[in-house]
Amino acid sequence: LAEDAVRAGLVDDLAYDDQLDAKVRPGAKAGVRLKDDDYTKVGAASIGLGGRSRIAVINAYGVINSGRSGIDPLNGAVVGSDTLVEYIRKARKDRSIKAIVLHVDSPGGSTVASDVIWRELVQASTGPGARPLVASMSDLAASGGYYIAMAAPDIVAEPGTLTGSIG
Repeated sequence: LAEDAVRAGLVDDLAYDDQLDAKVRPGAKAGVRLKDDDYTKVGAASIGLGGRSRIAVINAYGVINSGRSGIDPLNGAVVGSDTLVEYIRKARKDRSIKAIVLHVDSPGGSTVASDVIWRELVQASTGPGARPLVASMSDLAASGGYYIAMAAPDIVAEPGTLTGSIG
């Protein structure tokens, strides 16, 4: 929760958009806002992140299905088992990847596709060249979404995460 982030020192303060100008330090120019694109222009080395070790974040957003990830006009985002397995294997082969975070926001889907993804995640965390694996549940991790998260020895969920319901 946002308040927990403040207590943990991850953020300095919290405010709604209409409260921001009142929080500007005296003498500073109010009304100047940074956009998402401004953050992408900052190089990793300029903020001390030039090391060789990395953490892979693999997103599983959408309905789980066999094949490639993409967008289904009727159901929205699709987590393709072929695509996710490809990403997991790529992370396993890359020696600079020191850990894998699986970020799940899925209502589930295909049993077979979920099992294929689960197996590859188990291999990533216990097989040759194993890496630490953490599952992070977003708004929804139900059915197959919950199942693939269970491959991780450690699972992080928000208080409002809807989860469960396998079979």
